[in-house]
This record gives sequence, C-alpha cells and structure tokens, in this order.
Amino acid sequence: MEWPMLKHPSTSLISGPTGSGKTHFVIRVIEESLLSPMPQRIIYCYGAYQSIFSKMKNVQFQEGLPSNL
Repeated sequence: MEWPMLKHPSTSLISGPTGSGKTHFVIRVIEESLLSPMPQRIIYCYGAYQSIFSKMKNVQFQEGLPSNL
C-alpha cells in the first residue's frame, strides 16, 4: 500500500488506545520520509520511553513537552 505524503509544516496529533500502533505509525512516517518536505530537525516528545526509540536515527527525544518550543 502506498501512503500519501504529509505536508510540512503542519501540526498533527496522533491518538488512539494502548497497542493501536501510534508509535509504529510515527516511526514509519519518519523512516520512510512521508513528510514533504522532510524537516531538518525532528523532536519526538513522549510520556513513557519505549525501547523502539533507540532504533530511530536523527531524531531528538524529549520526555514531556519542553517549555521552549
């Protein structure tokens, strides 16, 4: 299945119940460059660290929401 490109800049909220694939969706968007144009910097804000984060390259991780964004 071919995914449509997501336009950047934009604001997105990914929501769903536990185990619904939110993290895997976001990882796929980043790894497969499904943003157009691809941002130069990605900051991933999270509430609970997941081991899959260690596999993501060129992504800055931030626990909680930073006050300076």
